[in-house]
Amino acid sequence: MNIDELREEIQADEGRVNEIYLCTESVKTTGIGHALKPHDIEYDLPVGTAISDDRIDALFKQDVEIAIEDCKYIFLSWDQQNDEVKKILCNMAFQMGQNRLSKFKKMIAALEAWPPDYDEAANQMYDSRWRRQTPNRANRLIARMRKVGEAEA
Repeated sequence: MNIDELREEIQADEGRVNEIYLCTESVKTTGIGHALKPHDIEYDLPVGTAISDDRIDALFKQDVEIAIEDCKYIFLSWDQQNDEVKKILCNMAFQMGQNRLSKFKKMIAALEAWPPDYDEAANQMYDSRWRRQTPNRANRLIARMRKVGEAEA
């Protein structure tokens, strides 16, 4: 999987903000969708505090690595998935985190089947709270998953 392409896709979806802000769920966030955690040095800083490009890049690199590791943990067939599916799943993991992504039980089962059922995985992505909350991003990822299914058919 091309990590640079993955980073570009996620940054396009998340945007880049060089200060601390409150996300739609009122969580302090900075950079490229990085929800601040108590161990982050910025955690106690006020909303509006400027954050350097270097710090944003470091947080983003770390967050992408975490998303990849989350996918490897959730998907036992990770190594057998094609690169497009890996990028789709990493994008979802970046946005939702391991706990929420792991609740997509039927999608996971569809991808763990042999051969993987990409259309059913897309159906399960579509029939989710995630899609209703972030329809633009979700619909793009769902369309890409369906395209994988069409190419494999």
